[in-house]
Amino acid sequence: MVDLRNDAETIFNSAISSAMPSSLLNKKIQRIDDCLIINNKKYHLNGNVKVVAFGKASVDFSKSIESLIGDHISEGISSVPKGILNHFNYSNEKIIIREGADGNLPDKSSEKTTKLICQMMKNSGKDDIVLVLISGGGSSLLSMPAEGISSSDKLKTINLISQSGGDIIQLNTVRKHISSVKGGQLSHLASPATVLSLVISDVLDNSLDVIASGPTVQDYSTFGDALKVIHDLSLENKIPDSVMNRLIQGSLGELEETPKSCDNADTFILGSNQDALDSAKKQAESLGYDVVIHSSNVSGLARDVGLEYADLAKMKIREEIQKKVCILGSGETTVVVKGKGLGGRSQELSLAAASELQGLKNVLLLSAGSDGQDGPTDAAGAFADGCTIERAESLGLDFKNYLEANDSYNFFEKLDDIFSPGLTGTNITDLQILLITP
Repeated sequence: MVDLRNDAETIFNSAISSAMPSSLLNKKIQRIDDCLIINNKKYHLNGNVKVVAFGKASVDFSKSIESLIGDHISEGISSVPKGILNHFNYSNEKIIIREGADGNLPDKSSEKTTKLICQMMKNSGKDDIVLVLISGGGSSLLSMPAEGISSSDKLKTINLISQSGGDIIQLNTVRKHISSVKGGQLSHLASPATVLSLVISDVLDNSLDVIASGPTVQDYSTFGDALKVIHDLSLENKIPDSVMNRLIQGSLGELEETPKSCDNADTFILGSNQDALDSAKKQAESLGYDVVIHSSNVSGLARDVGLEYADLAKMKIREEIQKKVCILGSGETTVVVKGKGLGGRSQELSLAAASELQGLKNVLLLSAGSDGQDGPTDAAGAFADGCTIERAESLGLDFKNYLEANDSYNFFEKLDDIFSPGLTGTNITDLQILLITP
């Protein structure tokens, strides 16, 4: 299986490379003299650009945009994940880099950076262009609780929704209504300046109001929608009182809704998981695989999706294929946390798949987060194949116990099947790479 692992890693790396801001900017943005051209729309530069960046791709994003229009940048602030500067070198003069959001969660550092960003936005004039660089993970890196809600209450709410199986749309619907900057509120701070947002999407269907909780675009959700999320997940008696009170007040019309228009803002999506899948497909074909793109909108419970990939492998084997096959998928699954183990959705997906891959020859599945970090672990994901369960049993490991304890990391770590490429510097949803040979 060594060759299959090497192939899976090569395909994964190709997908990540195509989703880096530097690659996407080179393909989709032009600078001609003192004009920035995006989708045939021109923005005139006159030393009037302020840069704001937040998300897991912020380091390369900031570096690339400074290389492109640095002579027109007056100031900038970039909120980047804690520890990422250990992986990427970045020296600059105009964009201040600040680390925060340890473990994918908002913290005091990210909140302090957000306050600085807000101040810079407020100080913008009508002739300024505020260039906002947004990528996945931005919800944690741009964080300022709404008045009356403490940081700890907001964090508890986020954790409860995530651990109850809430998807990204549900999570961000609530986030937008307990925040001072999300759901279009950031762009309003900069009015009357022009807010130009460049986005790398990490959500299904590339919904702009969901990516990083839509800080620069109009918000289609309401306080009532946020309250419905709490009800649907049966969290009414667990959510902090400060959050529940705000959502109830808002739903009764006692608080101002999030902005339903952002007339001073233009937004462009530079890249998404489709760019990554296209690159992965080309790489797999160069390695001799017939390629099938299963879906770019993979969703549902991670363990259910794992079984789905195992079924795809069995189907291909029954077809008695004569050539190597690569099945690619991308999306964002969810996990209902009932145990006290350590893991993430990609590792849980692989663990569930392993049970059904048992005994199959020449099959390998890699499920991994494109950001290089799966849940609160140092892994991006894990490998599973037809021998995973057999090898585990030889070590006295019962996969069912690990699955029920949501302890996929410790299961795969004991088998040396963890995939840990380190922080990648981008984020375009999770990737699944299923390889099958005759």
